[in-house]
Parts: sequence; C-alpha cells; structure tokens
Amino acid sequence: MKVYAQSNIPQHGPFLITFNHYYRPGFQAWWIGLAIATTIPEEIHWIMAEAWRYPQPFIGGYLTALSRWAFHRVANVYQFTAMPPMPPRPDEVEARAKAVRQVIEYAREAPSPMIALAPVGYDFPEGEIGMPPPGAGRFIEQLSRYCKVIIPVGVFEENSGLCLRFGEGYRLLVPPGLSALERDQYTSRVVMDAIAPLIG
Repeated sequence: MKVYAQSNIPQHGPFLITFNHYYRPGFQAWWIGLAIATTIPEEIHWIMAEAWRYPQPFIGGYLTALSRWAFHRVANVYQFTAMPPMPPRPDEVEARAKAVRQVIEYAREAPSPMIALAPVGYDFPEGEIGMPPPGAGRFIEQLSRYCKVIIPVGVFEENSGLCLRFGEGYRLLVPPGLSALERDQYTSRVVMDAIAPLIG
C-alpha cells in the first residue's frame, strides 16, 4: 500500500473522514477500511453497510441475509454503525433513520470523535466516482457540527497496489437561504469535489 500526502493524515479528532467507494471486480470494499485504519493512529468510528446486495433472485437473498448477520456481528464487536446498504429502499427508511440517530448521538457524546464514511456508499464500475444519494449531504452537514473538520481521502490503485491520498482538511460552510434539498445537494457536491482530485 502507498500513502500520499501523509502530512494531511489526522492524528486526533474531531474529524470526519470521507472517501470514495472504490470498486473493481475482485476488490473487496473492506480493504479500504483496513487501509485507512492502518494510517490513522486514533480509533475510528466507521459507518458501514449492514449487508451486501446481490442481483441473483434466489441465492442473492440468502447471501444478503448471511452478510447482514456477519456485518452486524462486526458492528457490535467494534462498536461501528451498520446502515442499510445503498441505494436506499422504501422499506428501510426506519432502519436508516435509526442508524443516522445512532451516529449523531455518538458524534455528540464522544469527546473527540473520529468518524469515517463513504458518502456514495455503493459501487461504480472500475473506480469511477459518483454522487451520493439524496439525504447523504444532509447527514454529513449534521455530522460536521460535531466533527468540525472534514478530511477527504482518495482511494485508487496504481501498479496493482492500493493507494490512499489524503487531502487537506476543510470546514463545511453552507450558504444561508438554501432550501433543505439545495443544502443536501450543495453539501454532497462540496464533499465529492474535495475527493475527486485525490483519485489517481
């Protein structure tokens, strides 16, 4: 693994770490979490998917249930927050709201929170970067009240090796007078625009 811009690596909170959901066939997303965790000396509270979804109608349902069981065990052991996977489904609104409340409560009560999440939360082919789903920007804006500085991280591969590039921390400043939808979209653009130049 290669780490670029190590001077931007946060040493202690409160920080919100945001990174792209890097994907390619054969690369598992948990490697991203392990890679980031090995570079930061402080304990990180991860927001993770509670399950993987599979396109196959029958075996896919079984595999999703199996991954949900395993991921919830991981979240319970390490005190992470498991959130329904992206893209959102109507029947998961209550579970997603509960997970959001859990993270906000942790951010509010922790003396120096260090929280990490992939705003997009689902796969794009061959490492492409996409925009977060509706609501992600609003969630990040809430977290930024407690994690005052956001650290962007670009995740990519170079010469068959995993690479991280840490960007400079910044504070989220949302212009006044925006509607709830506009605030959500504005925050998502700011966050992803900070990550995009760090990839490759």
